[in-house]
Amino acid sequence: MKRILAICLSVALALTMTTAFSFGASNAPKAGNDKGVSANTISNEYVDIYAPTDGKAIFPKEGDTLDIDFLMHGNWDYFHSTPCYTMPCITICDWEEEIIYNLDFNLSYDCPPIESGSSDSVYQELSLKDFDKGYYSLMIWNVPVDEYWNSLVAPEDMWAEDIPCTWVAFSVGVPGRPFIKSAKAGKKKVTVKYSKASGAKKYAIYRSSHLDYGYKKIGKTSKLSYTDKKVKKGKRYYYRVRAIHINKKKKEVYGMESFAERSGKVK
Repeated sequence: MKRILAICLSVALALTMTTAFSFGASNAPKAGNDKGVSANTISNEYVDIYAPTDGKAIFPKEGDTLDIDFLMHGNWDYFHSTPCYTMPCITICDWEEEIIYNLDFNLSYDCPPIESGSSDSVYQELSLKDFDKGYYSLMIWNVPVDEYWNSLVAPEDMWAEDIPCTWVAFSVGVPGRPFIKSAKAGKKKVTVKYSKASGAKKYAIYRSSHLDYGYKKIGKTSKLSYTDKKVKKGKRYYYRVRAIHINKKKKEVYGMESFAERSGKVK
């Protein structure tokens, strides 16, 4: 599971486009201070979440929240002759793939019987001020349960059970993660191009002769490309990029490094 979560989170953080999920009208009230969130309603069949768009960097103000509106559908298990439900479960993981927040319901206590064909809703609110600085993935699971089994699927078993999932990645207090598009070698130079990162004002470029170590900062720029002229003919180089956010105190806040990209041979 950890490897799957790591791959999903890495890919999502590398993207800067708006999430491809369908956006519907939410019944949940908006956050107390929406200006710092710049969020959309992420929806699937059972849940509306007033939450960040995919790859969004959030620098929360007091009152900024994630607003979650659950919709529980009631059906009838004809095989066991008992009521059954499809209930949502919200899981938030940090960059270390640890589950830092999990919201589900005790079937007997939180979920009174729902007649077949009817539904009920539950509203929850999470303060973004409670999040440490870092990168997160938010997942919506649609969990089938019934009174015969009287249990939910554990969060760590969701992938194995092939439970339908809608998810989005975002960062809190740090800029997004850029993605290097190319590192093109030319005559006595290498031009590095990369994607725009959410919350970034500048970008720091790093270079090494090795893939996994030895990176040194070679420059900063506000542009989405950087030309490295301190290179040697016939050599290949590896590059990484970090986004830089300028906070209210005019201090630089660095985001996570991009994946490495190797150049061709310098001419």
